[in-house]
Amino acid sequence: AEADTRQFVQLLLDVLQKLNRRVHRGRERQAAYQTTRVRLIERFTRTSTAEPARRAFRQELQRLTATESRPPSRSHRLASKAKKFIESNYAQRTSLSTVAAHLHVSSNYLSRVFRRETGMTLTSYIQRVRINHARRLLAEGRESISEIAYRVGYRNYRDFYRNFVKHENASPREVRERLTRAG
Repeated sequence: AEADTRQFVQLLLDVLQKLNRRVHRGRERQAAYQTTRVRLIERFTRTSTAEPARRAFRQELQRLTATESRPPSRSHRLASKAKKFIESNYAQRTSLSTVAAHLHVSSNYLSRVFRRETGMTLTSYIQRVRINHARRLLAEGRESISEIAYRVGYRNYRDFYRNFVKHENASPREVRERLTRAG
């Protein structure tokens, strides 16, 4: 039973350590990471039974998740600015390089930061924004599908169709019919 309790305590500590790494990622947060790491190790090495370990886990989890709601990091602000730019300019010729130029950073840096912060590539995000706007226009039903393709930033219908089917698993016409039926 003591070995099981020790494994349980170690498992809780491991979970908190992984969360600590995620919350305090980046060079500027390294000191906070180390401080929290030492505190967690000290706290859980003194814990010998399951119930105090659960209480300590809840307290530390609360503390770490409160840290997660800290002011956005510089890279997070960059990703937010990129999203805002894309939302405003999706209908124009928008690409990784145009967004990077607007934000005065390199394409490679923006690509890395955006992917780390959002879990998707910037190009995929641009496509998603365009497709979401296209869905809204399809639901309105006032324009032809090819007009919608051009309005949301595609320069040719073939690219629009290919990306639409990829994201929606249905053609624009099928989605329009479904949205029209749904009312």
